[in-house]
Amino acid sequence: MQVYKFIVIIICVLFPVWSFPLFPGTYSIGLPLLASFLGGVALATNLNKRKVNPFQFLFLLLFLMVVISSCVFFFDSEVNVKNLFIGLSSWILFFLSICGYSHIFRVVGEDRVISYFSTLGCIIILVGVLEFILKFVIGHSAIFSPITLFLSGETSTRIILTTAEPSWAVQLLVFVTPFLYYSYQKNKSLYGKLSICGVPIIFLGAFSLTGYMIVIMSALIYILVNSSLRSILRYFSVITSLLLVSVLVYMYITSQPEYSSLYFVTRVDKIISLFNSNTSFFENILLVDNSLYVRLGYPYMALMMSLDHPLLGVGMNQYGNLIGEYIHILNVPYSQLSDEVVSHLTNLNADPRNFFLKVLLDLGIIPFIIFVYILIKLFLSSKKISCKLKRDLCLSLLSINVAMMMQFSTPYFAVYCITISIVINIICKDNCYKRYCHVA
Repeated sequence: MQVYKFIVIIICVLFPVWSFPLFPGTYSIGLPLLASFLGGVALATNLNKRKVNPFQFLFLLLFLMVVISSCVFFFDSEVNVKNLFIGLSSWILFFLSICGYSHIFRVVGEDRVISYFSTLGCIIILVGVLEFILKFVIGHSAIFSPITLFLSGETSTRIILTTAEPSWAVQLLVFVTPFLYYSYQKNKSLYGKLSICGVPIIFLGAFSLTGYMIVIMSALIYILVNSSLRSILRYFSVITSLLLVSVLVYMYITSQPEYSSLYFVTRVDKIISLFNSNTSFFENILLVDNSLYVRLGYPYMALMMSLDHPLLGVGMNQYGNLIGEYIHILNVPYSQLSDEVVSHLTNLNADPRNFFLKVLLDLGIIPFIIFVYILIKLFLSSKKISCKLKRDLCLSLLSINVAMMMQFSTPYFAVYCITISIVINIICKDNCYKRYCHVA
């Protein structure tokens, strides 16, 4: 038991460091390898004892589809075999990581795991507030820059927390927020209230278009799955009012010359310029932000690929191998492409930047339907959880998870695996509790 507690602590320590240059963190391979090793042992034990819950059965079915897909495309002469094996490895890490996290969290206990992540959230808020004060209040980041350089290998004039980019920082912040809210609602502590109040401050300081899109999508998904029609209409009116207020505030700020150089003002100006030009839409996006061009253009090409190969997809990790055949549909001159896009075209290592499209391209339509069914089943089962706090926690985490999946396509990304594992454990424990009460 003590060993498993120690492993959970290691997971919580490594999880927020998404690009640690000296030791592998969440976005690299270290944490998934640790979870996958434990998952392989746990899965072998459970299969031997014939103890497999419905969610594990569905993931095993999906994994069987992965194996079949790899066998089918291995003999295709047009497939990049190296990329195929890399794709197969990433999917194996995805499935085994879910098994590993689920096993660890089940042994340690969901309450203790939630407590660990709540503590992690408080630490991240503390780091963010300190970074905000040093960079925006005092106006001197020389003290904090060596710390961020050590943690992420990067320095930035904006808030990046323990990550390497503001967009990652915002997503890390969004992920820990449901744990902070759960902890505050359960304990009603002053520190918990202060931590929640620190979230919007850090969010504004890190300001990322990608992060902003994920926040909006998460909120919309949560509202749709957890509200009645009347509540949805009420939320819609509130959101519309907030947008109107935001427009008025933006108009006022832009009318003041001293505020015209603010970062978020310049970004919004560029977005508005998208609709005031005679050039192509994706060309305009490229002029605004290369990251936004990649996050919108790459999924669009992936969608076109999936329409051309609807049944079996194109093979695991083959998107980069085919991107050169589809880049023309974005209608952007090659000379204007960024170094990142040119590198992807040269090295054949692009990804669709959308997990759902990756499933569709890598595995085909049937595995895609199975995966979507798993997510729907997780949402529906979460809505039946007895404890309101845990029900809200699961629905919030799943909403954030789906929103992130619309932006990132790495299968073993720890946010995906940890979220699914926590939710499955809470659902299974709640179902066991209901059966026990029914029998009693």
